[in-house]
Amino acid sequence: MVTFLHTLDKPSLSTAFVIWMSLLLGAPSLIYGQEKSRNFPVPQTPFAPQEYVVYQTRDSITIDGKMDEASWQQAKWTDSFVKAASKGNVMPEYATKVKVLWDEDYLYVGAYLEDPHLWSTMHERDMPLHLANAFEIFIDPDKDTYNYIELQINALGTIWDLYLSRPYRDGGQGISDYNLLNYHSAVHLDGTINEPGPEDEGWSLEYAIPIPSILALDTDKQSLSDGDQWKVNFQRAQRRLEVTDGEYQLAQDPTTNKPYPPDYSVWSPQGIINIHYPEMWGLLQFSEATVGDDEVPFEADPGQPYKWLLRQLYYEMKEFQSYHGYFPNNIQALNIKDPLWAEYQDRIMVETTRSLFQITLMIKESETVWHINHLGRIWSN
Repeated sequence: MVTFLHTLDKPSLSTAFVIWMSLLLGAPSLIYGQEKSRNFPVPQTPFAPQEYVVYQTRDSITIDGKMDEASWQQAKWTDSFVKAASKGNVMPEYATKVKVLWDEDYLYVGAYLEDPHLWSTMHERDMPLHLANAFEIFIDPDKDTYNYIELQINALGTIWDLYLSRPYRDGGQGISDYNLLNYHSAVHLDGTINEPGPEDEGWSLEYAIPIPSILALDTDKQSLSDGDQWKVNFQRAQRRLEVTDGEYQLAQDPTTNKPYPPDYSVWSPQGIINIHYPEMWGLLQFSEATVGDDEVPFEADPGQPYKWLLRQLYYEMKEFQSYHGYFPNNIQALNIKDPLWAEYQDRIMVETTRSLFQITLMIKESETVWHINHLGRIWSN
């Protein structure tokens, strides 16, 4: 059994190198399994984000990758991960599950990854860990699909932390020069890494994520309150391996003579191999109750059905533009199948130019006005 600890900062790679690596290596990993009949890909699974209530710790958490404190023992596991692009809840070959806790300073993420072949070769910070075997955390504190962070870690304890002002599909770029300060992370191995032979059990990890650093992404919040919710997802990247001359190598696809692409599994179903569709992420709800005490029900976000209706309009506006070169000013012709469409289409206003649009939905019952624009940002006032 081996434990790797990681804390604070190490120098990151240059922005130019990161952008080059993202274009060269990152982009292909986003498009496997996309729907072929559309120019603008959309999720191929029902919209049903996962939900998880995060309780406060009851004891001090030591970040060693083991999750053996009383708080962890009393926290509930999430559902096991499902394949990222599956239209249903198709299980991957190896199971992954997560627990989450918090205190006034940190969000604690613990995960266990079943893996009979522990393998990792990336030792340097801010390498594209998702192209090998890695665990990833995505956090959007104000749920507008903008201004979110991505944290990756592998079985060697190597990390990659980056910030995105908006998803790649909307012109965003991963800023790998972003460094999450005051974090702590560690992994614990149930086996021996990079050594074929007796099968391993897997590996576990702990990540202490400073809450003030996350709240800095949400200009409307200075502290967490009971019942607050964040949009979050967790993803696992797993490569197929084979043993050559006593060492692990990437398994080759005989039809292409190239390595198989990574297999991705997620906590909240994406329906597409592109984790950067934040609208599909799950929801964490913070409770001030101590873990192991009273169970707190998850409170549904009352705005979620309206945000999803607007998101579908966004998808279809982008699809229309991909064929015609401009956005339509009449959305009645769009292919909208949401049941709310018939009820609310008369309350929707669209403003367009050839290259811009903003859609507004008025909810009279709550006196709320929802908006989405051509860059995918969604907000209310």
